[in-house]
Amino acid sequence: MVDEVGDDYLRVLLECDGPQPGLNDAVRELLPNTMQVKLEYPQLGAERAPVDLDAVTPRELFTHYYTERHSAEPEKELLDLFDELIDEASPA
Repeated sequence: MVDEVGDDYLRVLLECDGPQPGLNDAVRELLPNTMQVKLEYPQLGAERAPVDLDAVTPRELFTHYYTERHSAEPEKELLDLFDELIDEASPA
């Protein structure tokens, strides 16, 4: 495949089930002339209703943002880290 593209600059579009850490680097290792790597995720269903900011916790708001942005639910470890950061940033 690399021989087929020669010295062309590339824009790579990949369909994934969700975020893939390190995928960008892996693509650039295989195809060094890659200028852009874009991931597309399947839609999680119908459009969601707007979030009522007064009725949700910061964790729920982050989960909503992450899901909308990445079309996947955040991992438990990420949510735990988010909770730690919120605790550190909150006044004692």
